[in-house]
Amino acid sequence: MNNLRPLLLTGLGLAIPLLVIGQTAPVNPTLPAESEAVILSPFVVTNQSDEGYRSQFTTAGSRLKTDLKDIAASVSILTDEFMNDLAANDVASALAFVSGAENDSTYHQEGLTFSGANNYVGGDFGDNNNRSGEVRVRGLGRATTTINYIEVLGSTDRYNTERSEFLRGANSILFGLAEPAGLINSSTKAARLNRNASKVETKVDDLGSNRLVLDHNQVLIKNRLAVRGVALYNDQQYAVKSAFQRDKRLFATGTYTPFSGTTIRSYYEAQNSKGRRPNFRTVQDNVSTWLNAYNTYAPQMTAAQIAATFYWDGGFRNPANAAGNPPVSVATLADGRTVNLGLIRRDLDSSAQSTALLYSPGQWDNPLDNRATILSTRNNTGAAGNASPNARFIRSGDPRENTVGFLDPQVTSSGIFPFETVEIGALPGNYRWENDHKYYVNLEQRITPDLYFSAAFQQETRTTEQYFATISQTNQISIDITTRLPDGRTNPNFLRPFIYGRNIGEHVDASLKSLVLQANYDFDFAKKTKSLGWLGFHRFTTVHTRSEQDRLRYQFNYQYGDDIPGVLPQSIAGNSQARFNMQLWYVGDPVKVGDTSLRFTGFPTNLAAQKERSYNYQYFNAASNTWEMSPTPITSNRYLLVNGRTYTINKNSGTGFSLQSFFWDKKIITLFGWRTDSVDNIQRSLVNTASVAPFPTLLGKTRADYLNTGARFQFDQATTTQSIVYKPLRWARVFASASENFAASAQRQDNLYRPIDPQSGETRDIGLGFSFFNDKLDIRITRFASSQKNASSGAFGQVPNNRITAFEGRLYNALAAAGRLAEWTTIGEFGRPSTAPYVTPNATAATESRESKGTSLELSFAPIRQIDLIFNIDQIENKITTVGSELADFFAARASFYRKYFDEGLITNGLNPAATDFANGVAAEYSAGAAFVGTSNRGLADYQSSLVARYKFLTGSLTGLTIGTNLRWESGKIIGYRLKPATFNFGGLQNYAGQVFDVDSPFTGDATLTGGMQATYRRKIFGGRINWRVQLNAQNIFSETGLRVIGANSDGSSVFGIAPARAYELSNTFEF
Repeated sequence: MNNLRPLLLTGLGLAIPLLVIGQTAPVNPTLPAESEAVILSPFVVTNQSDEGYRSQFTTAGSRLKTDLKDIAASVSILTDEFMNDLAANDVASALAFVSGAENDSTYHQEGLTFSGANNYVGGDFGDNNNRSGEVRVRGLGRATTTINYIEVLGSTDRYNTERSEFLRGANSILFGLAEPAGLINSSTKAARLNRNASKVETKVDDLGSNRLVLDHNQVLIKNRLAVRGVALYNDQQYAVKSAFQRDKRLFATGTYTPFSGTTIRSYYEAQNSKGRRPNFRTVQDNVSTWLNAYNTYAPQMTAAQIAATFYWDGGFRNPANAAGNPPVSVATLADGRTVNLGLIRRDLDSSAQSTALLYSPGQWDNPLDNRATILSTRNNTGAAGNASPNARFIRSGDPRENTVGFLDPQVTSSGIFPFETVEIGALPGNYRWENDHKYYVNLEQRITPDLYFSAAFQQETRTTEQYFATISQTNQISIDITTRLPDGRTNPNFLRPFIYGRNIGEHVDASLKSLVLQANYDFDFAKKTKSLGWLGFHRFTTVHTRSEQDRLRYQFNYQYGDDIPGVLPQSIAGNSQARFNMQLWYVGDPVKVGDTSLRFTGFPTNLAAQKERSYNYQYFNAASNTWEMSPTPITSNRYLLVNGRTYTINKNSGTGFSLQSFFWDKKIITLFGWRTDSVDNIQRSLVNTASVAPFPTLLGKTRADYLNTGARFQFDQATTTQSIVYKPLRWARVFASASENFAASAQRQDNLYRPIDPQSGETRDIGLGFSFFNDKLDIRITRFASSQKNASSGAFGQVPNNRITAFEGRLYNALAAAGRLAEWTTIGEFGRPSTAPYVTPNATAATESRESKGTSLELSFAPIRQIDLIFNIDQIENKITTVGSELADFFAARASFYRKYFDEGLITNGLNPAATDFANGVAAEYSAGAAFVGTSNRGLADYQSSLVARYKFLTGSLTGLTIGTNLRWESGKIIGYRLKPATFNFGGLQNYAGQVFDVDSPFTGDATLTGGMQATYRRKIFGGRINWRVQLNAQNIFSETGLRVIGANSDGSSVFGIAPARAYELSNTFEF
């Protein structure tokens, strides 16, 4: 009932003025156009020509205003009425019902890690709550977002948008430097020169969201000068109670026509947003298997047997178990039977190295005894190993954890974790904020009736910060089964459920300056001389673009940076795991035999209470084999991460030419375009920290911390676009197009220090179009093939950035310890041989290439004034064609060097020889990534279909009422593959027994139907002075709720995410 209160209050508020107004006559629901064109510019299309869900013109095919039927490229126009009926706050929300597009409501974008070490969902900076408005196109990758065909850094919102266009595939003429998957362009609202106008929009929903848009247009000099201001306040709430997104924006624009044929438009936009959006995922389940075994077998055991099987004494140091990990739980029952429960007692992530704070239930600001402790007998040099056998903190677990091809078990019961209303990543303490400012000015000049020129400049500055109080891989629910803490204290939270994790954050400060110069000349032979009219009508366009992006980025965490000799000395490196701040929050009552669910007492109100706080510190003194208190407290402060600091300057320029020609009374339309683009990327070198700043400070927070020199990467490429449309009959057309482009992304390097070429792509479309019933029915059938090359790949997890460096470091240390450093050589900066330890290059990446092909049918139908209908169906086949070729090259380059020590059996890690160390630390994760060759991108259905339709009552007692629906159907999505054995030879390792995905044995989910309904009522109120529109949207009413399948383990068992919640939204619009 509480959730419906906003709707009930709003409905009551609307009913009162309606009673006062009485029976004011309804009006025709067709309202005045949002904007009128100032001049017939070839560069501008307004929504004046839009009718319902249909638009006649676009600039998305050729940069010039062109009839959609004359465009061969795959373009969809999202009209205002289409997006209004969907109640979409942004373009991405509406694209779920457009051909070839998927947004985060239709598939789960976050990665799944199956490599065998901490198999989990997500990846922090790649998570949903660190993105906004991303759309996957034709199963490939995300689309570039532009405003007025200039790329932007920040997120977008519909509040200042006049119309939006969605282009599928590469198109070098439209935007040479863009993501090859596609483009989403929004045209901003413009100040109108002919009349004053105001609009107020409100929206509330049953989750508690509130949205307000104020829009006013003021004519200062009629037909010459006008200004317009638009303001937005949007407070978005979610089913997850602690999640929110609060967005404040201001948009001011002006239009000035000082002379005939001259138009100057400008705008300024400011955005301030903050929040903690949910990731729509459940947590890792470390409880159910342990609890089920506890309930089943504990009643048949003695107290000593229970302790030996289910608990762990964290303070006990056993000479027979130097690692400190509990063994497999083998239970001997009262009847003499023996059962093997497997590893149901597990270590914490990074626990051997971390320093921890323990928070008892409700004590969210003050840890237990105001003490920071360590969760193992890590010695005071930071190393986990020491002369005394190890002791450590242990949690409940599951034998299936860390199995290659299987995600670690997930919670599927709200009794184990209330995943529908609580998400660890959205608890207080997590945050993301964004400040963005844009300045834009555009000059359009009609030089002659056939010659136009346009110049646009935009400058954007954007600062964002994201903070994860717990990293993705520790989003888990566990039971504390440690009877005594490693430091010897009796554990007051024994058998309580807890959540835990360490923190990480990222700060980005960027600016982007863009310049677009464009000229168009129309030449019609028929107008020049009738005898040459057969040569047609031609549109010559040239465009020049320049941009410069200046981007400072650093990652940080809150850790202990103290230098306390003999306790936490400077010799423990600044970013050592020994300095990480691990936090544990106890969230329920202790479990007991017979419990089938957890009794939660509350979740933390602040996961970041440790910031800039000092604590007593208890550490293990390896020399005396005792736990001692530090003579001084330690303080948790913000410090930068060594490998998380970059400062790049990316300069791009491009020049292009296109010719659009109309022949044979416009029955044949051709387009040819060519452009060349240059990318100049500079990665500034960081000032040497040790010589400039005292321990533990790391430079990199400001641009002044970087030198003017650094690595420079340059890339030049020419791209082309060709298309033809043939109209043999008035109602039929045939079309074909081919285009390519590449993305001017930040420069990446592989592990050999070679620059990686930017992402690039190609698109081929061919098809038929039909228009019937005086263009009331339009059908377009397209056969397409799109490719994307050199996309950054997450398939290899930490191999490029950490695993290789760690193994090389252990091999280097082993040779140093043996007095054999003269043998050492590796790959250094610029790919040169080096005798120094191996260092990971900046922006190291592995790549993959993908391709999609398929068929789409798009249909729009408006048989009578009352009906609008858009229908799409897509058939898509997708696969990854190559993956990790850069890593393969690196391992080939290092194979002979590694093999020498593999054959020798050199010990590099504890008791493990180099070959075993490499197999465990590198090969397992690398082979798991290589297994993706030939697979489809996860979550892609073979068939997708959508429908948006409405009916308007234009006569009778229901005049002014519109009812509509939106539906999206998908066949069973590919969610995973079965694994099969495979043998790998790489890096000097021979016949490594790994596994690859069997592309002939995919797992598919069930077919799904999603969508909602809407009802709208329009009329004039207050004596006809105000146009009022009220709309009720029921979102996701046909969709599954709660858990939804987003992937599959290698045996076909399901991986789950959280489906978007049902929501009921009430919107009001007042125009006057």
